[in-house]
Formats: sequence, structure tokens, C-alpha cells
Amino acid sequence: MIKKTKLKILFIGIILIALPLITRADYLGQRVNFFIDPSYDLEKREKTSAILQKVSLKAYFYIDEKWWDSLNYEQKSKTLSSLDSLAMEFDSKIYSTLTSTFG
Repeated sequence: MIKKTKLKILFIGIILIALPLITRADYLGQRVNFFIDPSYDLEKREKTSAILQKVSLKAYFYIDEKWWDSLNYEQKSKTLSSLDSLAMEFDSKIYSTLTSTFG
């Protein structure tokens, strides 16, 4: 379950890096529709709704709404804790590596 969670979080993070101009969320809890390539989705969806769950200095982190709603309170807490760690890692290491490599 945790591996699947990390994979979904990473997928959403990649979307945020690749499409920063399309994602214009302003507040936590905001729902945004994303158009996705069905070959990257286990359910072969072309569109998904995601909820902004974390805003860091350099990224917004969205979680698939359907998946998020399927979690219990403890799972949501663990996921948010993982997002906090991911956000810190992204802001302090990943972002600078990406921008120094790709501009």
C-alpha cells in the first residue's frame, strides 16, 4: 500500500513539474481536473479530479480525489506526513538539481 501511495504521489509531483502553467490552484483543498494519458493510469482514465493537499515553496502537491476518499483517517495522516517529507526534499534538493541540469 505504501509503495502504491509513493507512486501516486510521485506521479502527481511529475505532473506538477511538467505542467506548472496549467495548475493554478490557490488554496488547500481546491479540486482541479487533470487530463491524463490513459496509458499512465491504472484505470485507463483520460481525466481525473485531484485535491491540492500540500503547497511548498516550489511546488503544489495534488492527490487523486477518488484515491484520497478511499483512505481512512490513519492512512490520510500518513500520506500527509509523507507529503511533508517529499515537499522538504523537493524544495531543498530535487528542485535545485532539476534546474541546474535542465535550466
